[in-house]
Amino acid sequence: MIALLDPAGQPLDPYPGEAAKREELAARFDLCSMTEARGARVAVYARPGGCGA
Repeated sequence: MIALLDPAGQPLDPYPGEAAKREELAARFDLCSMTEARGARVAVYARPGGCGA
């Protein structure tokens, strides 16, 4: 799964959908990598144990 995130150091978006996305990603996925691109962060997530597969 790929998620587009705000730049590091920015306040978290207060919108309910964004909060739900953060909670779901933290609860059900492992962060595999994070790359900065054009003022944003691109995060790659996988199901637990799936980052090295």
